[in-house]
Amino acid sequence: MFGRNDLTDVYYFAWAVFALAGSLVFSAFQDSAVVPVLAELKLRDPKLMPVVRGSLFAHTLLFAARCGAHRRARAAWFTVRFSGPARATALWMVVPSRSTSSRSA
Repeated sequence: MFGRNDLTDVYYFAWAVFALAGSLVFSAFQDSAVVPVLAELKLRDPKLMPVVRGSLFAHTLLFAARCGAHRRARAAWFTVRFSGPARATALWMVVPSRSTSSRSA
């Protein structure tokens, strides 16, 4: 491919995937139009604030669930695309292993 070996390819590809996902998530909240809309709504009709906040929260949860589905799809693609040590590295970069999660608990 484009790197020195499969492990280099895994590293750069995983980095690019997460950089893209991070830019999509953070761009939604940077210079967001939500803040002025909420501020104006609070001044004009405070009774609607719980409904609008609930809607924003529900949409954020749906977006997070979709991101989780994409994460599982990337893990499946890495499993098909790479083998041996490259597969282990790719899955380690995408899906937290049991040993990692048990150490943090």
